[in-house]
Amino acid sequence: MEAIIGSKIFLTLSVVVAALIAFIFEWFPVDITALIIAVILIVLGLVTPDEGISGFSNSATVTVMAMFILSAGITRTGIVQTVRDWLIRWGGKIQRDKSLLWVRLSAQLLLLLIIRQS
Repeated sequence: MEAIIGSKIFLTLSVVVAALIAFIFEWFPVDITALIIAVILIVLGLVTPDEGISGFSNSATVTVMAMFILSAGITRTGIVQTVRDWLIRWGGKIQRDKSLLWVRLSAQLLLLLIIRQS
């Protein structure tokens, strides 16, 4: 019994280490890597199929998936590059000025969100 538990612990830790390495080096897109890891955990019997797919019913998982889709869409439209170019142009050449512009824009956005909440 202890040998079985020890081997499951070793397998689990091995999958976790492999997942960390795959996320760090990004050999595949992050979402594909996450799905591969989930499938590996199910195939190795470390989690049941019900446990393996139960995370997809969680609203946090759906939100993260929606953010991936949204960020990919925004990146493909070129808006990110346009905003980057604008920030570089208006921020100046000095790093301090760029940082101050970023802080100012962030503060204004935060205030806008606070005002809309009230």
